[in-house]
Order: sequence, then structure tokens, then C-alpha cells
Amino acid sequence: MTLTSLVVIPVILTLVLILVPVLVRLLDRDAGWPLAALFTALAVWIIAAPDRAAGGIDGRTVSWSTTWLPDVLPDGGDISLSLRLDGLSLFFVLLALVIGAAVFAYSARYLHRTTADHGDGVMSFYVLMSAFMVSVVLLFLADDVAVLFLAWALVSLAS
Repeated sequence: MTLTSLVVIPVILTLVLILVPVLVRLLDRDAGWPLAALFTALAVWIIAAPDRAAGGIDGRTVSWSTTWLPDVLPDGGDISLSLRLDGLSLFFVLLALVIGAAVFAYSARYLHRTTADHGDGVMSFYVLMSAFMVSVVLLFLADDVAVLFLAWALVSLAS
């Protein structure tokens, strides 16, 4: 896994979150199938990354960081956004993606179709579950207090 692919993981999940309303409008409860396929494909892509050593198989890690707010701390320090993928975070990211895919595949048959009496329960379920997925993966990749706080807050809101 390369440095740029570390950033791509939360970006892809965020794009999926943005596409959820479109998928639900088009497919109703069956939107769970393509969402499950996307999460599974992302997990397979992470596993099949060209550099398998990155991510902790041999103890190495991949990190990414950028300055978010420069010179805002009392000592003139910066607040940065940092992501890190090591063996433990790799395991939990894959676990979240695979369990999330299973939940979305199951929900495609379990949820009721959207009708006048059921309202938009399907939409809110898929949006909240996708937001939860993005938040949990970001939480596992966090290598910075700012990212950790943001991800934890988003997990709390999506819960």
C-alpha cells in the first residue's frame, strides 16, 4: 500500500456516502447490494495493494500528514491531519469493511420497501450506516488528536 492509497481509503468511503441518497432513490432497499459490493471491493483492494509490507505485515507502517491549521497553538504550533496504517489498524479497517458489507447485504432483504407508511427509513438507515462506516475507518486510521476527536465525534453522531 502506498502513501497516496492511505488517503484514498477515507476519500472513497466519503464519496460512497455522498452517492448513497442517489442509490437509495434509484434502488430503494436494494441499494444495500452495490454498497456491500463497494465495501468488499475496497477491502480486496486494500489486501491486494502492491506493497503488502506496508500496513504492518513486516512491522512497517504507512503515514500521511498535512498541516490543517498553521500557527494556532499557544506555542505557535500547527494542528495537522495525520493518518497511519499499521498492522493493527489494517486489521480493524478490514474488519469494519467486511462486517459493514455483510450488514448492507443483509439489509437489502431485511428492510421494508419505501412506502408512504414507512417514510424514508431506508434512506436514513443507509446514510447513517455509511456515515458510521466512514467514521469508524477514519477512527482506526487516525494518527493525530484532531483526526481522532473528529472521527470519534462523527462515530457518536452516526450512532
